[in-house]
Amino acid sequence: VFKKRRRNPKTGKVELSRSYYFKHRFAGDDKPTERSLGVTDKEVALTRAREIVLKEERRRQGLWVNEAETIAAGQKLLDLVDEYGQTLKDDGRKRDHYRKVIQRLHTAFNELCWKKLADISKSEFRAWIRASNLKPKTRQHYQSAAVAFSRWLNEEGMLPESPLDGLPRVKGIAASQAPAVALTEDEAARLLSAVPRYRRDFYSIMLYTGLRAIEVGRLKVANILSRDGKLFIRL
Repeated sequence: VFKKRRRNPKTGKVELSRSYYFKHRFAGDDKPTERSLGVTDKEVALTRAREIVLKEERRRQGLWVNEAETIAAGQKLLDLVDEYGQTLKDDGRKRDHYRKVIQRLHTAFNELCWKKLADISKSEFRAWIRASNLKPKTRQHYQSAAVAFSRWLNEEGMLPESPLDGLPRVKGIAASQAPAVALTEDEAARLLSAVPRYRRDFYSIMLYTGLRAIEVGRLKVANILSRDGKLFIRL
């Protein structure tokens, strides 16, 4: 990796480029290929360069055979973000929720200069989150949105794995001081009797499974599994 030397048209002085570039040549290539890495930190540039080499070697060895991966590799990352947003909308997510998710992904990926799937890097995202001036809770929202998006890419067959899995929780988020207290059977019964009839099943599922409201709202018949006479919910 290197920074390009170029002459400033205004001053006439030779200056180094702000971003790092990467030049590589694989066996069988007629000439070297040069590309901008779009980052200013050398360690991040080296990490991105290594990932490019690994992915290109994988492709040349015939390991990139998934049609969805091949198609997605040529798409703009932000177009895939918008497609993800549409799936959230189709799944019944609230308008405010999916709009915030898409806005956070657009902001993060633009600042990271990620244009394609191949640009996604766990180390780069972690460095970006750490350097962000956002409050810890907001940073966690950004990270959660990015991780969920990367898992969706994997589930849709666009990537062989979820590249952002394993990111540590953002530090600095104060834990709740109040201990969680479960309702007694009598309290649960009184709660259910007090809510409107059409909401009773919804509340019951939350009470007896521990699912959050947003998770219950996304449930479909296909999520209910029966095994050995017991019912399970697959999220």
